[in-house]
This record gives sequence, structure tokens and C-alpha cells, in this order.
Amino acid sequence: MSKSVYTDQMVATMRSRAPLNAEICSELATEFGLPSRSVIAKAKSAGIDYIVKAKPARKKQAPSKADVVDAIAKAVDADDGQLDGLVKAPMVALCALLSNLS
Repeated sequence: MSKSVYTDQMVATMRSRAPLNAEICSELATEFGLPSRSVIAKAKSAGIDYIVKAKPARKKQAPSKADVVDAIAKAVDADDGQLDGLVKAPMVALCALLSNLS
């Protein structure tokens, strides 16, 4: 097992700045001369509160080719499955066809 590069003073400084987040850990990393990820890992292993950065919201999912073909089928009043071959057409062409039908 390797010796920790973190002194008791460093851990005390981390505890005094708790709860930690990515920005605070980055500042501490600069102060300690260590990588930011190392500071985050030490905080977690020492039981110091760390607030995870929120993930960005997902983009709205665009309709699939099958969805567009279904919309075309409804627009021309076709039976289910009659236009399944259109799924192989380019999305741009399918969207143009649908917009011209509407």
C-alpha cells in the first residue's frame, strides 16, 4: 500500500470547505499541486460531502423513419404495412413527402 500524499492539514482544509463540488476541488487541487480528480477521490474516501455536477438535460429525440412513414400512411389513408418499404428512403425525402401531404 502506498503512502498518501494528503497530509492531515490538507484533509482538514478540505473538510473546512465542505460541501465540495468540482469548482472547489479544482481550486484545492491548484493549492495542493495535485490533480483535481485526486482531490475528488480523496474527498469521497474521507467521507467529505461532495456534490456531483448536474448532467445536462437530454436533447429531445427526433422522430424515427418508422414514425414518419406511419404519419405518411395515415395521411394517405393506407393500410398498415403497405408503405413499409419507405423506411429505406432518406429521412429528408420522407419529411418532404409528409410536408407536401399535409
